[in-house]
Amino acid sequence: MPSAKKKQQQQQQQQQQEKKQSNDTNKHSNTHNNNKNNTHGTPTFTDTTTTTTITSNNKLQLDMAQEQSQLYQELMNYITRFRNKVKKKSTLLSNQELIILFVMHLHSRWKRLVEPEEYRFKDWEEAAKVAQYHAIKYSVLLNAERRDQDPMFTSKEAKKVLSSGYFKPSPSSSSWMDNVTQKESNDSKIINNKSKTTTTTENQHNKKEIPNVHNGTQSIVQENTSTVKEQQQSSSSSSSTDKKEQQSSSSSSSTDKKEQQSSSSSPSTDKKEQQSSSSSSSIDKKEQQQDTKKKKKQEEKETSFLTHTQQRGKLIIPPGANKKSVCYKIPSAHKNVNLPFIDLSINGQRVRRCLLAKKRWGASAMSVALQEDLKLKLNRQDACDIATEFGQVSDAIGSVLCLIQHPTNASMESELTIQVMPALYGGQVDLILGADFFFFFGAFFKLKQSMIHFMGYDAPFYADTFE
Repeated sequence: MPSAKKKQQQQQQQQQQEKKQSNDTNKHSNTHNNNKNNTHGTPTFTDTTTTTTITSNNKLQLDMAQEQSQLYQELMNYITRFRNKVKKKSTLLSNQELIILFVMHLHSRWKRLVEPEEYRFKDWEEAAKVAQYHAIKYSVLLNAERRDQDPMFTSKEAKKVLSSGYFKPSPSSSSWMDNVTQKESNDSKIINNKSKTTTTTENQHNKKEIPNVHNGTQSIVQENTSTVKEQQQSSSSSSSTDKKEQQSSSSSSSTDKKEQQSSSSSPSTDKKEQQSSSSSSSIDKKEQQQDTKKKKKQEEKETSFLTHTQQRGKLIIPPGANKKSVCYKIPSAHKNVNLPFIDLSINGQRVRRCLLAKKRWGASAMSVALQEDLKLKLNRQDACDIATEFGQVSDAIGSVLCLIQHPTNASMESELTIQVMPALYGGQVDLILGADFFFFFGAFFKLKQSMIHFMGYDAPFYADTFE
């Protein structure tokens, strides 16, 4: 019987211990769950800092990546729509006009990257490729979702190098060098201060020692100097009397000389008057010569700046012609404005003051006077209208095939067909180089150097105005 009671007691104790353990585990689990669910509570300092910084950075990166993926998709949609529209109206617009229209409606992110290289493109497809390249590059750098088939940073090695920052510049060791230079400068300052103190002390010692050395001989020197002064005073008194006598004799002679000079001054004045009259006449001759030279130079300038149409006299507008046309009138956009000009040699003859109109003129144009003076064959069947920013010019007489030579490299020359007009800008220009010149010869400006690059070489241009 007692053994059975003991067994029951032991069982009861075990049950009680198990209950305690289960309660402890439940409490621990409840507290853990409460901490997880308690998002509005006050977690520890370390947890709050780590979670907030990571989430904020991830949000920025995600937003930028999503924006980039959207812009890329919009760009691809824009390219496809533009291509479909071009197919419908391909014959109405030139390649250059299509390039301008394509770049004009791009998103600002791609437009600022593509627009500076706009003049290099041959067609709008090249501009689209460049915009697509920049879009893929930004999607790679911003870790955005990619749907393209470009091999840029698709391999594992390239991705590792991009994420690791292997090609970043290493931090410079300037801090260590700065410490060294500071120590050296401090040492040099200490040495300089020491040298200054030593020199000042030496100077002070020297100043003090000098009077002590000469104290013994000061009395002897004073006696000697007093005797010398007495002798000098006696000699100076005797010499002063002699000088007075000489001055009295010289005064009498000077009066005689003055009389002689007064007598001789009269012919010298006559000579001076003659010289002054001759010099004035020579000055007048020089001034006349200078005036004639200036007049000749002005006449040469006036004749040199005259265009081929101006040299033939007053421009006569034929009956039935449009008086408001660009042929007979300077457009308001080109009045009193600095414009680029260049001197060219066409068919071996120099043509001055050729206007570099670039895109404002769709094609190059020449005056009839220049065509006749250069003796170029006029093909009247190839006459066509020219689209300009100032309107359609429909006054072409025909076309001319010209051989243009590079100004700085005579071996570089190329042919260009140019439309011939009755006149240009009221006869103030003989040749306007338009978009065809820039397109065929790959021309572009270097404004800082005042150069224009075409045919692979640079040539100087200058600015001038139309009044």
